[in-house]
Amino acid sequence: MPVYAMSCFKLPKATCDNLRSAMAGGVQWNTKGRFTSGDYTVKSGFWLASVVNKKSVREEAGALPSINSLKQRVWTLKTTPQIQNFLWKVLSGAVAVADKLKERGMIVDCICQACGLPGESINHVLFSCSISRQIWAMSDFPVPEKGFGDSIFENIHYLMSQCQNERIYKEIKKRFPWVLWFIWKNRNFLLFENKTLDARQIMGKIIEEVDLWYLAQEVEKEEEDRQSGPLTKLAKKWRPPPKPWLKCNVGSVWSEAQQRGGMAWVLRDEVGEVLLHSRRVGVGLKSKSECSFECLTWAAESLFSHGVRNVVFASEDSDLVQALKRPIAWPSFRLQTSDLYHVLTKLCSWRIEQEVRCTNRGAFLIARSAIKEGRFPSYVVRGHPRWLNLIFDNEKVLPSA
Repeated sequence: MPVYAMSCFKLPKATCDNLRSAMAGGVQWNTKGRFTSGDYTVKSGFWLASVVNKKSVREEAGALPSINSLKQRVWTLKTTPQIQNFLWKVLSGAVAVADKLKERGMIVDCICQACGLPGESINHVLFSCSISRQIWAMSDFPVPEKGFGDSIFENIHYLMSQCQNERIYKEIKKRFPWVLWFIWKNRNFLLFENKTLDARQIMGKIIEEVDLWYLAQEVEKEEEDRQSGPLTKLAKKWRPPPKPWLKCNVGSVWSEAQQRGGMAWVLRDEVGEVLLHSRRVGVGLKSKSECSFECLTWAAESLFSHGVRNVVFASEDSDLVQALKRPIAWPSFRLQTSDLYHVLTKLCSWRIEQEVRCTNRGAFLIARSAIKEGRFPSYVVRGHPRWLNLIFDNEKVLPSA
């Protein structure tokens, strides 16, 4: 055997004795290819050393209850994927607190920066620290009689088990994932920016985020139910506005490759007569939703400049429509919605409704032509394009007898 093979590592005496006896006896071990002929290899020696050295650790771990079921329950919690991922890391010990960094050989200060006590463990940050205890007290979530223990697994298991407690208000039970998440965010806020929020401010943010998330889930469910309903419920013809209102159909087509969007709007009266229409190309648009918001903002500004005051906007973009109708349920569009409201308030009266492609064909085709056929010059003209005579004539409302 080469000399360098023996100098790679030093085996303990007990390990060497076990290895010699195994080799002397010609034992044929078949443990994933480590011993197949009884001959010594570096790979087989390292494996045997690992088995002997970690035997006590394995026995101790085997005596403990498995946390796999606890980790699996994390993915069933009603919360955001980001918080689910965070809780899984907590149970896996993969959160960068001082104790964990020290275990990996880093030289760090193990004192908790929030309360000054030694030993910043995951359990300490989330349950034992003075700031976290204040937040748990204000959350109204029932804590154990003797307080949270020293085991992060026991404490997380307790929180999950309390979700089945019917004596606790539903609004309180659903908060605990956000409580853990905001405790961790507040710790990082202090550590990296030297700023912190008090328990009352943190609970205010927790309650707001929980309410917004659950409201967004309700809106998404309503939208899914609406889309999964029978197709007969969808309008097949263009719907006229109530007199004396006018209706403005907006259409947008976004090109991801060009980062551009074709936009168009068509203004019609109560019988479907096209009064005005316009088109343009927007540049530097990074998403379809950004293109939709830009299109409606431009349409509202154009109508205001042409003296239109009472208008019904119609769009195919369900996110745009819902964000305007229920902005609190769509916090990710808060900035776009705020800018759009600033423009819409210039009109005397307005409202927005959902359209489908078959009732918004005219605006959609004009928008598509602007970007697909390179019709970059924008304009505002009376009537509709001649090449769309068939569509707009068919959508006119016949006079009642």
